[in-house]
Parts: sequence; C-alpha cells; structure tokens
Amino acid sequence: MPAAAAVSGWADGATVLGGGTQILFGGLAIDTVVSAGGILRVGGGNYVENYFVTGTTSHATVRSGGLEAVQAFGIAGGSVISGGGEETVASGGMAIAGTVVASGGAQVINGMAVGTVLNGGKEWVNRGGVTSGTIATAGGTEVVYGGGIANGTLLSSGGFETISRGIAHGTVVRSDGFEGVFNGGTASNTVISGGGKAVVYAGGVDRLRADLKAIAGPRAA
Repeated sequence: MPAAAAVSGWADGATVLGGGTQILFGGLAIDTVVSAGGILRVGGGNYVENYFVTGTTSHATVRSGGLEAVQAFGIAGGSVISGGGEETVASGGMAIAGTVVASGGAQVINGMAVGTVLNGGKEWVNRGGVTSGTIATAGGTEVVYGGGIANGTLLSSGGFETISRGIAHGTVVRSDGFEGVFNGGTASNTVISGGGKAVVYAGGVDRLRADLKAIAGPRAA
C-alpha cells in the first residue's frame, strides 16, 4: 500500500517519493520535495466541534510527475512547480506568495491563487476559480475557462492569456505579450502597451476598450 504521513503539527524538509503521500490536516510543512508519483495533500476543516483548522505548506518543490493538491482550508505558499509537476487548488483552497510554475508545469485553479508566476508553465482557471496578479512570461499561459475569473494579470516577454467562457479584469499586456478573447470570453479594462497584442475573436467581448473591437478572424485589433 502507498505510504502516507499525516501531519497535524509541523514538518520540515520531507521528501515524498513515488507512491508516497504527505497529508496535512491543520499542520505546517516547510520545504517539502515531491518527486515523481508522490503526492502532497494540504487541507483542513472541522477538527473538533466548532474548531476549524487550516493546513499550510511553505516553499514546496513539486518535481516532474509529482502533485501538490491544495484542498478546502488548505494554503500553499511559495511553491515551485517544475516541468511535469502539477498543483491543484480546489474550492476553498488557496495558493499564495508567488507560486512559480516552470515550463511544462501546471497549476489548476478551482479555488484562489494570488501572485502566481508562469515562467513558461500553464495556469488553468476553471469554474469557481479566481486568480489575482498572475504574471505570465517566457511562454507561460493563463487559460481562463468555463466561468473562471482572472484579475490583474500581467503578460510580457512571451506571456499569453486565453479567455473562453471566462472573465479577465484589468489584464496588462506589455511587449511581446498576447491576450486572446475567444467565444464566450469577456475581458474588461485591458491595458495594452507598446509591443503588446490583444485579439478579440468572434463571440468574445472586450469592455471599455474603445480601440479594441470584436472581429471575425484571428487578426490583431
């Protein structure tokens, strides 16, 4: 059977190997390394009657094939998601303090994420998911889909944002950044500076941008 370590207190520097699971329920884990096939689960809830606890990870490293699963009442701070690694944030969970997602890595948001840096990696903002202050660069992509909401995303130097049946507020598109608003997607208060590009495809909407009009094909506005 897969090994599991349940932490309700404090753990420092654990390594989770393939088939292993570190489970935090109201505990704190610092500098955990999750290798291929390993899982780090962080959450909390009603520990005893009317006493709720929150689990927290700080500066976890998720390597290729590893998974950090942030559940309700869970907080992940400053995680590093390497290529092939994945972080999922469920409803009621939070990823904060600048999660870094490297090329080939993924962050899947159904809860909340603040200050994620997509250094070539991908962030999926799904129904119920809300992001704030994501930075996408070097091929990093934020996908706002199916009712997700992205606030204040910064796109530069090869960063991308695609919006389809989701909403993006206040995206800033700088040099070599790209925002695509697809069918059912809505962008509002977008700011485009020199060298940035935003395209609104058929069925997409960009509000409060007088110089960015919906078009039928993939041509820059």
